[in-house]
Amino acid sequence: AILGDELSTRFLPEIYVFDDENMVFAMEFFAGCDLLEKGLIDTGVVTEEIAAGLGEFMGKTHAATHSLKVPAERATQLEADFTNQPCRDIQLEFVFSKCYNEAETAAALRDDPAFMAEISALKSAYNGQVKESRCLLHGDLHPGSIMVDGKGTVKIIDPEFTIYGPPGLDVGSVLSGLVLAAVHHRHSGTGAEALTSLRTGAGLIWEKYSAAMVAEGGDGAG
Repeated sequence: AILGDELSTRFLPEIYVFDDENMVFAMEFFAGCDLLEKGLIDTGVVTEEIAAGLGEFMGKTHAATHSLKVPAERATQLEADFTNQPCRDIQLEFVFSKCYNEAETAAALRDDPAFMAEISALKSAYNGQVKESRCLLHGDLHPGSIMVDGKGTVKIIDPEFTIYGPPGLDVGSVLSGLVLAAVHHRHSGTGAEALTSLRTGAGLIWEKYSAAMVAEGGDGAG
């Protein structure tokens, strides 16, 4: 396995059956787990164990496959194996284009040349046009792709958008989920505990991510 037994066992579901021809697979059922997304909306509490697990998973995954660490031929092979253009095209349309070009609420953003230039640059990086600092990504690592329980278990699901690309995509996707949850709780007035937990959790995710990257020989800044 690319990620090794330790990471795979701790963070990924076990695959019982995979039938490529008929496009059918069966995987482990995570009894007692729920989507992180639900917890962020309901309570806004991110435990230390969950935050640390998320940072460690991303850091170790990115470091193990980072283009600045692995041999050039290995990076080239990973890029070829995980081009995943059909799913990448979906993200290019819905994450990097449609929401800014069509939504009425985004009109002010469309009128901001500096902002749109940043989006264009991110879009190019995501689409593989920036070759520096790439690694294996989940590719859609929002809180709806993360399952957790009350014991601090972290399980990552829905890897169909996996690509070889810029590490900031995974890290930014996770952290943006916490930011949006903070906006929700601030707007709904559900108390300071949620905001404190989300702020602390975001900091710990980044701390553990950076530490894992450095420990595995990667760049702590991603």
